[in-house]
Amino acid sequence: MTTDPWASHAAPTVPEQRPASEPRQPAPSPQPVVVDEAFTRGYSIVKKPHPEPARPQGLPGNAVWDTDDGCWRVKSGWYRGWYLAPGYDPDSPETHDGKWEPRQRVTTFIKKAEGGGDSFGLTEYSLRTAISAVLTNPALLGEFMPLAIEHKHKQFLTQEDYQEQNRTWRPLLALAHDMGGGNIGSKNGDAIHYVTEQLDTGHWTLQDVADLHPRWLKHAEAYLALRDANFEVRREWVERVIDPSPWGPDGKFDRIVMYQAPDSLIDAINAIRSGWVNTETGEVGLPVLPYETEPRPTVLDIKSGDVEYDRDKFGRQMLIYSHARAVMNFETSTYEPLPENLNRDFCLVVAIPWWDEEPVASLLPVPYLGASGKEGLDAAAMVRDLPKTPKLRPVATATAPQYEVGDLVTVELPEGVTTEPIIEATVTKPRKCGNCGEVGHTKRSCPAEAGQALAEWREPAQPVPSTVIEFPEASVPLTWEQRIAACRSMEELKLVRADARVEMTDEEWKEKYYPLASAQRTVINEEGAA
Repeated sequence: MTTDPWASHAAPTVPEQRPASEPRQPAPSPQPVVVDEAFTRGYSIVKKPHPEPARPQGLPGNAVWDTDDGCWRVKSGWYRGWYLAPGYDPDSPETHDGKWEPRQRVTTFIKKAEGGGDSFGLTEYSLRTAISAVLTNPALLGEFMPLAIEHKHKQFLTQEDYQEQNRTWRPLLALAHDMGGGNIGSKNGDAIHYVTEQLDTGHWTLQDVADLHPRWLKHAEAYLALRDANFEVRREWVERVIDPSPWGPDGKFDRIVMYQAPDSLIDAINAIRSGWVNTETGEVGLPVLPYETEPRPTVLDIKSGDVEYDRDKFGRQMLIYSHARAVMNFETSTYEPLPENLNRDFCLVVAIPWWDEEPVASLLPVPYLGASGKEGLDAAAMVRDLPKTPKLRPVATATAPQYEVGDLVTVELPEGVTTEPIIEATVTKPRKCGNCGEVGHTKRSCPAEAGQALAEWREPAQPVPSTVIEFPEASVPLTWEQRIAACRSMEELKLVRADARVEMTDEEWKEKYYPLASAQRTVINEEGAA
């Protein structure tokens, strides 16, 4: 009998009327709804680690043993995370050529046929999970707050500062994404994969699943019922790394099973093949598949998520596995051959939705046709092998005209427009400090000490006609030396000073502007005296 998980949270019954003489008791606080944390945040299973074998001869120095998957991977560098495997050579005593080289992962390679795809949905999902975690966890919000205040766009940072900013943000973003439930699908899917692997290899029974991970007992029962009625699993063909495929990448299949397709499935696939265009000959129709009289080895993959929209990707992934000639035994550093009659007409996908309390396991056939077949793999290989676009230098550059504050701006309107043809722009004098008379700060933030105020002009700022400063034409922006030297009055110098105060750093202000402005004041005073 299944226990109702919400039985303890039913609506409370109406209490009896209390006598008027009894004191009023405070209302009990509502009990929070308890939800299985493993189900909502992701169920992580501690896997039994694969013992590291002796390092084979020829293995690169940056190789690291993956205790979860039981294989060698590249530890660092451009190929970080790739499989390390030698080329298959059945005529060699070791069944390989001894050249341990990085191999691109199959799951990465097959995505190249999609041209990148639309990642908006994935980006939106990641943002939603991270934001929900930050807003509901004050401690996490406190970690992000100082980073958010100091955050700058990469265009305004040096390469070193940008990399340092990324190193600081990434672990916190990953933590927020995980705390918001962003990894719930991958964690629960990984748990189902591990449970079914232990059942297929004979290391666990259903009783072990019930004792260790009762959360996935129903999923394990559904999988075993589907397996026992439809296909046979061989222990030596469970979770094995294949030899490098003809397209280059390497990977690990879930299962190769013995499966005999029913006549109805062969009829359905033949109906599709009859109207399919042969891309090599251009003829309509592909050869008819015969009915199967005995089981044959077929690649099978276990999926715990949504399988509605990714069957093209599944087909490309399984087709690479179906071209495998051997599987790698990392303990002996040798290849073990696979049957030569691997099914290259279709693959099988077992769908076990992790989110269902009463899951229904389904066996889905995926034919190797079109985007899920050889054409899809050839397209991915073509995109991968295309040369990168060369980078050329610009053939021309242009900059906007350089204007000073207060320049006269003239706008010519189109013909037929009955209005003034000339518009003069005016500027407002920058407001001065009420204490020292300088611009760039207020009286409250004035650095000068109180009592040292200068008796200077303090009239409120009024709109005044702009002063035109004639600068020589130049194809590059004017330097501060040129701008200051072009000033012929104190008003012009003050306008330039306002710009300099905003654009210059404190060091440039002290070391560059003050000496230049002081010299130009002397020139202006001498010209005024003359």
